[in-house]
Amino acid sequence: MNKGFISNGRGNNVTIFDMKTLKATGTATTEMNHDDITYDRVSSRVFAFNGRSSSAPAIDAKTGKVVATIPLPGKPEFAVTDGKGKIYNNIEDTNEIVEIDAATAKVTKSTR
Repeated sequence: MNKGFISNGRGNNVTIFDMKTLKATGTATTEMNHDDITYDRVSSRVFAFNGRSSSAPAIDAKTGKVVATIPLPGKPEFAVTDGKGKIYNNIEDTNEIVEIDAATAKVTKSTR
């Protein structure tokens, strides 16, 4: 694949670039103010976690297109994948953790 992804929170997009040349090859439009982006190898998706819009767009890493936007119960911060298709994110303003199924792009569990 040889692609990299950079978070541009103030620009409300993710820059896609070629990892050999470091040249931008495109952008994926996200919602407002993402702090964190995370790649899930199982689904081949990049997830941007948007603080102001309380959501997480799922970007197909191969095409660079947003394939889903996941509504979240509050302001997300940083995420981690388990290597098996699940992503965990802490929701800052509600003091909870959500589990996201990367393949279906849905919240499957919450600590609330």
